[in-house]
Amino acid sequence: MDSEKALLKTIDLLDVSNLEGETLRENYLIKKRVGQGGMAWVYLAHHNILDEPMALKILREERLQSQQKVQRFFREIRVQYKLNHPNIVRVFEFIEEQGLLGFAQEWCNSGDLLDWMEKTGVPLSLEHIEELFIPLLDAMHYAHEQGVVHRDLKPQNVLIHEYKGKLHPKVTDFGLAKDEGFERLTEEGAIMGTVHYMPPEQLMETHAVDHRADIYSLGVLLYMMTTARFPFNGSPIEIATAVMKQAPPAPSEAPAALQPVISKSLSKHADNRYQTCNEFKEALLTAIRTTQGVTSAPVVSSPTAVTSNVPSFEEFPPVQSTPTVEDNDFTNAPAFEEVHTPPKEDTSTPSNDEAKASRPTQEAPLPAILPWYKETWFFALSIITSMLIGYILGAFLG
Repeated sequence: MDSEKALLKTIDLLDVSNLEGETLRENYLIKKRVGQGGMAWVYLAHHNILDEPMALKILREERLQSQQKVQRFFREIRVQYKLNHPNIVRVFEFIEEQGLLGFAQEWCNSGDLLDWMEKTGVPLSLEHIEELFIPLLDAMHYAHEQGVVHRDLKPQNVLIHEYKGKLHPKVTDFGLAKDEGFERLTEEGAIMGTVHYMPPEQLMETHAVDHRADIYSLGVLLYMMTTARFPFNGSPIEIATAVMKQAPPAPSEAPAALQPVISKSLSKHADNRYQTCNEFKEALLTAIRTTQGVTSAPVVSSPTAVTSNVPSFEEFPPVQSTPTVEDNDFTNAPAFEEVHTPPKEDTSTPSNDEAKASRPTQEAPLPAILPWYKETWFFALSIITSMLIGYILGAFLG
């Protein structure tokens, strides 16, 4: 803490909003500014020795005037540096040079989740939800196990890195994080966060929340991913009042199996939410699998259609087409049960002529181990052979 105060006093304020072309720490060649937030500027840089792109987060000059802002910036570096998870942006080192305060972190090449959703469009498919949201639950379960509560989860604080055709979401910006291992910085009664994603308890006092506040924020994110809207809209005061007093509207646009999962994550009382991100993950995956199972089942055009445990048409052996049924047209095809159900036994007594006419084509069920009895000539030969053997044995024994 004393070193931070001493550093604050010695900083010469410079314009950090335009650092393109500058080299920091003799290794970081700054290429361009790629983003900004309330606390810092973000630059894309190239590490000359490692030959790798890096992101540099540089504290804004006006924030250097506040000791509390500088301390919070140091806190963000420390918290994020100690978290080592594939879905949390990795911090590499602290940078202090020529009056600048900042740090180098992992570069993510596809912007943040909000940008990605605006380009792709919402609601997202189940495949994209599984690809992008499930890893966030894994990341936050890990962070919670380390005693860290993010307190500002939102799509702007999730970066996307595309690698070999796969999207990898990574949580970043732990500037408001609560960490059991560090001194408290949030003042008593202070409210901090982003109102759309804040649970009721965080709206009353930010410091009082535990990891279940992050579960609520993730629930809002999932709500937005599946419905393309927030639970509540309006001015910040109107949203905060609604969060405190009203139940969130049902996410009716979401798949039916996902709706109770989303609603539980948004419970007003933390005790009624999922108690861990792993519990949230298991419930969501079960809902996704249930939905995929329903949507992948075949639709059979029949009054007696089978709707459960029936393979898709592609899984059946190819059927010879007929003049009355076009390829892939099942509107006139026999129902599933008509094809696969054996005919009922006729209990009426046929006439002699009918019996004679039917004999050549009737077959009694045969044991699988004697398929050759189906061949008539082989059957006759077997009878003759048996008679000869019986005659020889009779003559010999007699």
